[in-house]
Amino acid sequence: MTVQPETTASSTAQPASAQAGLGTPSAPTAAATDTSSDSAASAPSTPTVPDSGQAAPAAPAAPTVPAAPIASARGTLHHVEIWVPDLEEARATWGWLLTELGYSPFQTWDTGFSLRLGGTYLVFEQSAALSSSEHDRLRPGLNHLALHSGSQARVDRLYAAAQEKGWTPLFADRYPWAGGKPSDGRPGHYAAFLQNSAGFEVELVAAPADVVLRPIISADIDVFFRMEQDREANRIAAFTVKDPTDRGRFDARWKILREDPQVTARTILVGGRVAGSIMTYVEDDEHELTYWIGREYWGRGVATKALRAILTEVTDRPMHARTAKDNVGSLTVLKRCGFEVIGEDSGFANGRGEVVEEFILALRDQPVQHG
Repeated sequence: MTVQPETTASSTAQPASAQAGLGTPSAPTAAATDTSSDSAASAPSTPTVPDSGQAAPAAPAAPTVPAAPIASARGTLHHVEIWVPDLEEARATWGWLLTELGYSPFQTWDTGFSLRLGGTYLVFEQSAALSSSEHDRLRPGLNHLALHSGSQARVDRLYAAAQEKGWTPLFADRYPWAGGKPSDGRPGHYAAFLQNSAGFEVELVAAPADVVLRPIISADIDVFFRMEQDREANRIAAFTVKDPTDRGRFDARWKILREDPQVTARTILVGGRVAGSIMTYVEDDEHELTYWIGREYWGRGVATKALRAILTEVTDRPMHARTAKDNVGSLTVLKRCGFEVIGEDSGFANGRGEVVEEFILALRDQPVQHG
């Protein structure tokens, strides 16, 4: 079978600690690789942040605006009107931020301006009917606006730049997880909370990362077991357990792995759903890496992203890995993450029922010396 790059299973020797008394490798070695996102999943729609909000006073009608042209827009947000005590301050803070997020100037008049993105626009007006010169987000009314802001890296950049544009961080000691840290089953709510000098708060929400690692929970083990029944994944990985259908041995192996302090085992989530597992462990005083990714996630970049994530978390070097020589996808992923071939070996592969040749690879801080 021709294996596409990043579509295979990576094989690696397993921790001896999980082999004792089991007669089988400990970690799910195969790893059908690479994917990026599945169904979108989710951060909580309403972050749990200790705040409330002040409503803007009712106001006279704003300048007339064309009605929404698309009937199918029914129920979606048409516009938001925010009364401000200082129009120029609003231009400096809101004008800059919304432009960075893709809004364009829409209307302007003596006491206000608006910016538009798609079918929604935001109005900022310093009305003569203002009953107060102060906005208090802790009073009934508007607490803050939460805006989709792109990737986590983009939120980081906006968070830093906004502090030079009149915005002050809120909940800085909990950045970027003030809206909810990653936890079992959830990737977390990555966001920046900012306040301008007029007291208005904005939340810049990052899109959920498509590949997230988190600690393994008991429910994940059932998913891992189903994935390990895939015959093709076992064939590609080659160096797998002798009998992947033996649930008793499977559970015993994972129990040992989860309790071993030298093992860092993580569940790979794609769009909030379990896509596989990845781990590092110590074997004969060497740090080793192994992973397994479900077939439905092959060929989409998951393995590469998961490897990069765990190599950021586990900084021990050199890190070693093994893969069957014909496992093109896994070899591609490992090399993409900085691994280099340092040797070769061969052994009986349960996944194929024959002796299979494999590459030994290493990721080092210093250049690899060949020869």
